[in-house]
Amino acid sequence: MFLYIINYQYYEFDLCKLEMKCLFSQVPYSKYLITDKKIDVDRSPFVKSLIDIKLTASSLNSLVYKIKALNIAYNNFKVKYIDIEKDMEFEERHKIEGIIGYDIIGNAKLHDPDITLGITKLNNEWIFGEYKKSNIIWKKHDERPYYYCNSLSTRVSRAIVNIAAGRDLNVKMVDPCCGIGTVVMEALSMGIDIKGFDINPLIIDNAKANLSFFGYDDCLVSVGDIHNLNDHYDVVILDLPYGVLSISSINEQKDLIKCASKLAPKMVIVSIKVFDDLIKSLGYKIVDSCEAAKWKFKRHITVCELNK
Repeated sequence: MFLYIINYQYYEFDLCKLEMKCLFSQVPYSKYLITDKKIDVDRSPFVKSLIDIKLTASSLNSLVYKIKALNIAYNNFKVKYIDIEKDMEFEERHKIEGIIGYDIIGNAKLHDPDITLGITKLNNEWIFGEYKKSNIIWKKHDERPYYYCNSLSTRVSRAIVNIAAGRDLNVKMVDPCCGIGTVVMEALSMGIDIKGFDINPLIIDNAKANLSFFGYDDCLVSVGDIHNLNDHYDVVILDLPYGVLSISSINEQKDLIKCASKLAPKMVIVSIKVFDDLIKSLGYKIVDSCEAAKWKFKRHITVCELNK
């Protein structure tokens, strides 16, 4: 079992819940989640850290007894108390770390340890295991050379890619209105097979520059009209263009959805307006949806799959 410690702003809760549901088939109602499903700690923008659970006990004394009885051994380790419930003072946490560390066989190493062992108390149960903190590798993408005010944030883009892919990273994905490549970069950082297209050559030039800046293959984004795309994919992520420099006509946005529906049996649509009736008329069912806030407006994220 794995304990994931998650974090989100209040306006991100909907998005976080949907991402967790797609990754773990489980919805969190607090800032942690216990599951038998393991994903890389760096995948989700909402996962802070995880504990690969090795032991549980009803009391600290019982946990210490189990550690002794099982001859738990690690070398060059550090013990860290994770205060999920925010109810323990520093001195008490430090004391517990010492108690646990004392009965582990092997040498402790407080600075630059080979492994960190996590301990926490959650709902009156003590949990012990191997701890790993997210490196927030995706955060570097915020430093991309080109950024548009109406483009999806790195954080939201990463969550949307996870919603689209679920636990299976071996999916073939397309972003037919990729803009400056924010979604494409997040998918590539996870090792997902993705291509991006945009009808505007200048925007694609900027997308290529963004990809190249982080060492990604800039050939994975190219000029292309969604009406002329013929390849088939597992899932399409469609962030409908809007704003001063983008398409704003409802009819044109509906046309983009119709074109996207020919590319994959699964769509994740990001839009200002709701297009449920159109999606259903195209033979898709609405699997799930949520809202993602950005500044003063909200985006609707709709997950839909082709009816079988």
